[in-house]
Amino acid sequence: MKNNSKRNDGFTLAELLIVVAIIAVLAVIAIPVFSARLENSREETDIANLRSAKAAAVAQYLGGTDLSGNTLTSTGINVYFDAISGELVSEKPSGYGRGTATEGGCEDFNMVVNPTTTKEQSTYTEATVASGKVISVYIDDAGTIALDWA
Repeated sequence: MKNNSKRNDGFTLAELLIVVAIIAVLAVIAIPVFSARLENSREETDIANLRSAKAAAVAQYLGGTDLSGNTLTSTGINVYFDAISGELVSEKPSGYGRGTATEGGCEDFNMVVNPTTTKEQSTYTEATVASGKVISVYIDDAGTIALDWA
């Protein structure tokens, strides 16, 4: 006698299509969330680099000299912040900025540091692309410290 029953060991086409559809919906939800988090981390890295540059500039100002050991003057000095070494340098390092104009990037971060006042002015603007740029630092003998992406 012949057995005409079929074995149902695999998945049907409908079941496979449902699984693929579910995976596609999850991907559509997850990709924008991941992209936003990635951009946010880039911007936070830029802001952390600005804070480190500020600390290095304040230390340089409090030392009262430029990178060559000469006394700071009213004309000030223009240097760059090297994010890898964490130091101010006279030669422009390779670009390390990561923020993009899509969700931000750091345009400028300016402040005044003066021993007689504790007033600090700073701004963060989500307007310019910091990607591939470095932080330019200006310091003078009056305590003006300006950081900008160059």
